[in-house]
Amino acid sequence: YKHYAPKARLILVEEQIRDCSYRQISDLIAQEQSQGHKVAVIFVGEVVSIQADVVVSLGQTATDYARLLFAKLRELDEQGMDVIIAIGIDPAGLGLAVMNRLRKAAGQVL
Repeated sequence: YKHYAPKARLILVEEQIRDCSYRQISDLIAQEQSQGHKVAVIFVGEVVSIQADVVVSLGQTATDYARLLFAKLRELDEQGMDVIIAIGIDPAGLGLAVMNRLRKAAGQVL
């Protein structure tokens, strides 16, 4: 399943955006940026105020996320991102398949 993996290091935060700690995400971004890494954050839902180099909402639903995810990962690779932080989605229905693929592609799961 590594063929799903982008060239950038993919970190999966399993909690959904409404549940995850912005402090945890912000600290992770700051740590990566302090090492000179370009960091992108992808998630489903409303755009949030996170200080990453690129912040991308992949729509409002698991269907949107599934449809846009891998093209966006390739695009972020092309933009030279070193690290991509993917915020998890509800693992029900299609979300289960998306989360499964993300887990397999991720170099790190939080």
